[in-house]
Amino acid sequence: KEANSLENSFKLLNLEYSKSVPIEKFIIMNKINYLQGKTVGFVSVGDSSGLVSLNPKIIEKHLDGMRFYNGNVQQPVGVAGYRYIAEIFLKNNSIKYLVYSPSPHQWQIGTSERIGWSPIIYRTYLSFFNSNFLSFPSTMYRFSITNLIYYFGEDKMKIIEKSLWSKNNHGFIAVDSKGHKDVGECNFKGWHDKSGKPILRQELQKVKELTDQFGVKLIVILGPVSCKPGKKLKPLMEDLAKFQKNNPDVFVPMGLVNYLDVKHFGDLVHINSKSADYYSDIIGQLLKNKVLKTK
Repeated sequence: KEANSLENSFKLLNLEYSKSVPIEKFIIMNKINYLQGKTVGFVSVGDSSGLVSLNPKIIEKHLDGMRFYNGNVQQPVGVAGYRYIAEIFLKNNSIKYLVYSPSPHQWQIGTSERIGWSPIIYRTYLSFFNSNFLSFPSTMYRFSITNLIYYFGEDKMKIIEKSLWSKNNHGFIAVDSKGHKDVGECNFKGWHDKSGKPILRQELQKVKELTDQFGVKLIVILGPVSCKPGKKLKPLMEDLAKFQKNNPDVFVPMGLVNYLDVKHFGDLVHINSKSADYYSDIIGQLLKNKVLKTK
């Protein structure tokens, strides 16, 4: 059985020690633990769309020596969770630019996936009471001790190895899958509330307030999509336009629809590794020409 929550993995008294911890949780913990006390030019936050598409080694070729760290994680983190992870990164490191990069394809309001682990991430890392008095990073050592006792130190279950997939690639994970054929009209339902009102501007404003608090520049690059814009996107486009008008210092180079040909996609939100290099080269050039040269 799977452990119920991320926070239980950290407890000094962990009553779920016999249950498995999903790889997604280890990726979150590893990224937060790795990115502490560092000076980084660009750090991205968001979901797996950016996790598999933003390759720092390609992007950094255009950044005149500045570092790019891919801080995107896998679902189910939830929309608020991306912002909480951004806050953790900003508190723990010296960052110049935050690249907000979730996919426009998000879970709809009212689904548990939309909320995801965001309350748990907040309680574990940002709540003063929980983070200072009730938490202990036991999960990171649990499998090391188990491997030592039962497998003579070998990572038999490959848990630790898998959780560190992205370490040598500055947070990037390459994925190769093919066969996606959706080229229909875009419909980003997850960025609307239950009444159908757009909430993209509302969430972006919260992220902007966070970056302002830490004196960091905000860049919004929503994840790539293969769908085509149509009438369904008009309210969201107007919502984004209002945000840009009120926040002219935020760089939004791709707008709402960050289009890539369907041949690059393995599924609705993930592009393959070769396409990630192609896409990352585009992003690197954008950051160089539109951000670094105009600062």
